[in-house]
Amino acid sequence: MATLILRLDDRSVKDGMAQIRIRIAHRNTLAYIGTKVYVEPQCFTNDLYYPILSRAVRWKEKTEQVAGIVRKLEETIFDLNRNGTLDNMTAQEIKEYVAGKKKAQSKILPFTKFMSEFGETRPAEKTREMYQYALSVLSAFCHSTNKRQELFFEDIDYKFLREFDNWMIAHKKGISTRGVVMRNIRATYNEAMKIGYAKFDSYPFRMFSIKRKGLAEIIYLSREDMQKLLYLKNLTPALERSRDIFMISFYLCGMNLVDIYSLPKPAKNEIVFVRNKIAHREPKPTHIHIEPELAALIEKYKGDKYLFNFAEEFRQFKTFQQNLRHRFTTLSELIGGAHITLAIARHTWATLACKCGVEEYVISKSLGHVDNDVTTRHYIEYDWDRTAKANRKVIDYIQQSSPQSC
Repeated sequence: MATLILRLDDRSVKDGMAQIRIRIAHRNTLAYIGTKVYVEPQCFTNDLYYPILSRAVRWKEKTEQVAGIVRKLEETIFDLNRNGTLDNMTAQEIKEYVAGKKKAQSKILPFTKFMSEFGETRPAEKTREMYQYALSVLSAFCHSTNKRQELFFEDIDYKFLREFDNWMIAHKKGISTRGVVMRNIRATYNEAMKIGYAKFDSYPFRMFSIKRKGLAEIIYLSREDMQKLLYLKNLTPALERSRDIFMISFYLCGMNLVDIYSLPKPAKNEIVFVRNKIAHREPKPTHIHIEPELAALIEKYKGDKYLFNFAEEFRQFKTFQQNLRHRFTTLSELIGGAHITLAIARHTWATLACKCGVEEYVISKSLGHVDNDVTTRHYIEYDWDRTAKANRKVIDYIQQSSPQSC
């Protein structure tokens, strides 16, 4: 932190009066700022706020004038230190900044602005939206509690997080929503520490723990429900397409809708892709053999640019997603109330694969999960024939007419 000391410029005394200057000392550099306040040398003392002998009543106005200049300078230095600029400045640069001759080149952004810019760099659109949502909740909290909208990193401490979490609880934010918002704040703070914008010794999440929702029961369609869905008759074209999309996901080992929407055409008789959700982590691509049941649906919904024509019919992915949502609700009713979503297709494939005796590692690879183990990630080349055999086993299982196991 820069230090300020009052000095008397006795190099040029006029009419027995000398100017009081403020010496700025910072990072082994010095600079002087003139106050344009002149006093008799014998009336000067370097006490910071009372540089002139207080007993000399006639100098009271000048004393207050110098003290006011010092206070303003202290406030400026405090602000420069607060936004991370001060550490990169010399004493002369501080002087030029005070005089308006130099703009401060901030080392860091305020937390809220940094979070906004960091959120915009996230690869997944859904993630970018969640960062914007988290910022909107933060803004509402600050407005409600009379805090400034522009938060700095030192504002984000344990007390702030505790108060913010309690505010979200009071405003009916569920545990999942609170968790997402807090994790976005934590990820922002972690990124800031990596590049030196925030300090590890003030890391607030060492003490504050983010509440997590308890593990919910896994919902999936039973073999009987899958058969009901697969053999539904007299469906409208829209319902038939929705059912087929569910089955496409299932035949592709629970592929996510966003990946189905823009799936490239295969070079061979297999789908090779990287899940949109984890593409930024540079995982190895997933390989899924095209079974006859899937081949029939590929032919039925053949696209020009992509494997399927869904992106051509629905220009916006969100429109495509929303169109399916209420159709799935209708399909759920038609098969007796079993819940249907694309996430359920993923859960169903994985659960039925387990029932068929497929080992957990093969299920994980088939779902497109990233290998967290160093050995499997860097030293073992997975045999995708294992996924092809597992997928065929699961498809055969749902097509069986008797309740026998795999």
